[in-house]
Amino acid sequence: MGLRSIEKLVLEVELSSVQTEILIGTLLGDSRVERTKSSHNSRFIFEQTFPNHASYLTFLYSHFLNLVGSQPKVVIRKPDTRTGKVYSQMRFATLAFPCFNVFHDMFYEGNTKIIPDPVHSSLKGKRLGDKHS
Repeated sequence: MGLRSIEKLVLEVELSSVQTEILIGTLLGDSRVERTKSSHNSRFIFEQTFPNHASYLTFLYSHFLNLVGSQPKVVIRKPDTRTGKVYSQMRFATLAFPCFNVFHDMFYEGNTKIIPDPVHSSLKGKRLGDKHS
């Protein structure tokens, strides 16, 4: 596959409605979008505690198989300086695509993650996690 073919493929990537819903939902939680320069495309990074949430991360990964370059990896952290406890996490990242730039633009001011106004307005007055609200 030549460089022109790869460039065309990158520009033609479209997200499914399920992928879009997952991305918005996880951005309200603990996923993040990385964009190293404004002239570069963005990528998503998903991380979860291992082994506690490995099945959830595997579920997320299954929805982005067409957008990743490698399988999830387990990362073992250095011991916490306060507690001495060693934490592990499982992570995967998508490749960088233009379709992810809109998420970065919407959910970040500079390098700071925010809740966009339309989402923030729709959440005002609601108690998340309360089945009666």
